[in-house]
Formats: sequence, structure tokens, C-alpha cells
Amino acid sequence: MLSKNIIYDEIEVEDELSIFRIPLEALLRVAYAAYQSRVNVNKYSARNAKGTYSYHVGLVALRDVFIQYGWLKYDNNGIEGVRCPNTGIVVLFQNVDVACNLFRDPQNISPKKEGSQKLIDVMQTSFFDILDEGRSEIPYSSIPLNKQVWYYCFSTNSELINAELSLPVRLDNGRFKGFVKRIFLIQSGELVIDDGISEPPFEIVPEIKRK
Repeated sequence: MLSKNIIYDEIEVEDELSIFRIPLEALLRVAYAAYQSRVNVNKYSARNAKGTYSYHVGLVALRDVFIQYGWLKYDNNGIEGVRCPNTGIVVLFQNVDVACNLFRDPQNISPKKEGSQKLIDVMQTSFFDILDEGRSEIPYSSIPLNKQVWYYCFSTNSELINAELSLPVRLDNGRFKGFVKRIFLIQSGELVIDDGISEPPFEIVPEIKRK
């Protein structure tokens, strides 16, 4: 079912982001870093290098940005992201097929593992109670902040970037199954990276270990 609670108006987006207490400009750095990591992949890289690099660099950028605003590093049985110590909100990074599309929900490119499904099931069990009542939608106001697991959804097509913060209802066979709320950060590829811009928002120094 297509999510109906989609926030894309600029003023409304700023209001909705208040629960994260991070300005939009800072959140865009995550998408910039993930995109830049894909640009740096060359013809000799593995076929899945773009997705792998964008996830790892995207996660680093997510933590770099959020921790500057008081969030903490989050790692629960291999599920990595950030957590707000005040509200309990968890945010994870995710590459998706298409973000910020009004006519289809984003879908994770690679199926999520059992740990991710268990995390959402444990954190957001109240969702199922509402669905069991026969209601087709879950009101956001019914979900306590400390039970929310958000995803920073990132997608790119050539030089066009899209990113949104979205709160899924559940995972089904490793795939997103509906969203309670979606907040558009970069719509319709508004952020176009110039080839002449190569400096990332922070330095990433790879660690090389010899066997």
C-alpha cells in the first residue's frame, strides 16, 4: 500500500525535522557523501562496489552528522546507525531503488537480514495492534518516539540525487512493507554534484592491514 503521509513541502519538512533537531543543510551532507563514494568507483571495481561504498560511506556520514548534534553511535547485533539519547529514536542508512517519489514507496535494494526485521518488530510492535484493528493507516501520533526506527533512504540516477527520512511499518521477507511517514530531503534530484567538486564533507582514511 502506498504511503499517504508524505511530507515534501519545504516549510513542512523543516517542521517535521524538529524531532531530530538537525537542520536540513546538515542532513544533506549524508547524501552528498554517499553519492561521492559512488562517483569514485572505477571500471576495475567489483560490480556491487557502488552500493557497498555508498552504504559504508553513507553510514559514516550519518554518524558524523548526527553525533555532532548530540546523537550516539548505535550498534545492535550488527544493525548500525545512530540513536538519540533523549528521545530514543534510531536512524539507519539505506540504499533504495527510488527515494522521494510521490507515486511509489522506496524499496531497499538488498533484502534486510533477520536482525533488522527483529529490531523493527521489537521496537514497533504497537503498529501491529493498530493494523489488527482493521485500520488501513497507522497514525504517526500513536507511535512513541522511543519506538521509532527511521531509515535515511538514499538513491541516485547518474548525477541526480534523492534522499528521504522514512519510518517503515514493518519488514516482510527482508523488504519494506509500508511506511508510517516519509519526509523528503532532496526531491527530484535537486542536488546535482559538479564534477569539479571532489572534496567530501569529512576525510575518510582507509585502514590497510597486511596479512
